[in-house]
Amino acid sequence: MLSSSFQKPAQRPAEDPQAALQPLLASRVLDRPARSSARHARPQAGQAPAAPHTSFAAWASPAAALVAAGKVISARRGVVKRRATDKADQKSGRQICIGHEVTLKKSLTQGSSSSMDAFMRENAAEVSLQNLEKIVPKPGQPEILQCFMKPNDIGPYRSQLMMEVKVEVAEAGGKCNVHILDMHPGNVDKKTGEVTFDPQYKMDMESENIIEWVENSEGGLDLTNHAWSRSRMNLPWWFPLPDAFVEKAAKLMTGKVVRDGMAKVNEQIESKFSAWLVNEKVDA
Repeated sequence: MLSSSFQKPAQRPAEDPQAALQPLLASRVLDRPARSSARHARPQAGQAPAAPHTSFAAWASPAAALVAAGKVISARRGVVKRRATDKADQKSGRQICIGHEVTLKKSLTQGSSSSMDAFMRENAAEVSLQNLEKIVPKPGQPEILQCFMKPNDIGPYRSQLMMEVKVEVAEAGGKCNVHILDMHPGNVDKKTGEVTFDPQYKMDMESENIIEWVENSEGGLDLTNHAWSRSRMNLPWWFPLPDAFVEKAAKLMTGKVVRDGMAKVNEQIESKFSAWLVNEKVDA
């Protein structure tokens, strides 16, 4: 053992073993490049709600796991809560950018624009919500739905993302605009199942998801599902994995989730719409 007279060289302060590791993967919105096409104009917040859609939003589940992982760890004597430190509040200069833009099209053999307008106003939630654990109205604001993604495990940590969502089916028909108002990564206690959401770690991002339908020359409809998102995430100085690895892994994971989710939504619209036409005896 070193004697008390020996002076150690200055080192980085050691992490308190009884304190929780603190993720600082705060997200920062990237400015979206200007677009000349009015076809995919960004939806405006505050528009009339209909039902949420997750073909685009599903990308966030694995990405948010990186944000929530490490918020709380188990110590020898119970669960130790996160403790803020001066170092944790400093910017590390480490950032990754995650962006996606996907358009998937599908042709429907029957239906008119007006019949699809009516169908989407009645059934948007049923055909659009995929891979969610539960959906509940926001207390005091029932027009906003709180959508809970399925929990995601990374090592010993379990996280869950909650999104606050609004959707507008255009008054003139022909398209459905999705609005993700907020994204909250939470930490799940594996023993109790309790989910803790810290407002400090609310994720911000810029995004759009638009579903459009137009009549085609074959007597049916052409369906277009377009999703766009981009965000920048700050990594803490202590995060053990290289920035390039984290960025590449996140893009690969989320890219597959986005495409698979959008394809599933298109299939749901096709099958449910076909059954709806028969049941409602609608003149397609």
